[in-house]
Amino acid sequence: RELQLKQVDINATAMGDNTVVSGVAGHRIRVYGFGLTTSSVVLISWKSGAATTLIQPMSFIASGQFAINMFPGHWVTTNSGQSLVLNLSAAADVRGSLWYVELPEGAF
Repeated sequence: RELQLKQVDINATAMGDNTVVSGVAGHRIRVYGFGLTTSSVVLISWKSGAATTLIQPMSFIASGQFAINMFPGHWVTTNSGQSLVLNLSAAADVRGSLWYVELPEGAF
């Protein structure tokens, strides 16, 4: 079965965990690229669900921007059934887009 590349808008504003992609039972979320802009100084980290940090905090300045495109490879993958979470160290307006696939268990 062919995997479908999906796109989701990132609209995170609250300090702490912000769900970007909700987990699906029996699937992992594999991220292939994203772009972000921030309104203020903030540390951002990516997590699998509430407890597993995928990427250590990245520091952003006010009006900071960051983009990554890993095609044909991928950047990070969540644990099975867990949401992809963007954690903010402080309230900030973080906007952008993210490209991902829902990868069934056992698929590479």
